[in-house]
Amino acid sequence: MSEIFNKQQALEQAGDDPDLAKDLLQMLFAELPDLLEKLKQALTDNNKTAIWDHTHKIHGSTAYCGVPALRAAAHSMEQLIRDELESEFIDGVGIIEREIGKLLSEGEAILAQFD
Repeated sequence: MSEIFNKQQALEQAGDDPDLAKDLLQMLFAELPDLLEKLKQALTDNNKTAIWDHTHKIHGSTAYCGVPALRAAAHSMEQLIRDELESEFIDGVGIIEREIGKLLSEGEAILAQFD
């Protein structure tokens, strides 16, 4: 799996502005728990539209933050949805959940890189 955080990528995606990179990460960290809960609820409800919407939101939220592992997990889940591989949705959401957990557990250390 990809690395949890890539500082150079985060800086590049933020126009080499460390304050902006840090702000984008803080926003991501703040919204991930809610997005994950919504995704898990959509999975429980077998609401394919909501599963797509929340997966896509997570994927989009990672676009400017330098978080390759979570981005890859969300991208893979989007592909499972496109391919209608419903039997693999639980595993896909589980991978997203693990990557979010890893990212959030490292959140303070990641943000400290911009101080």
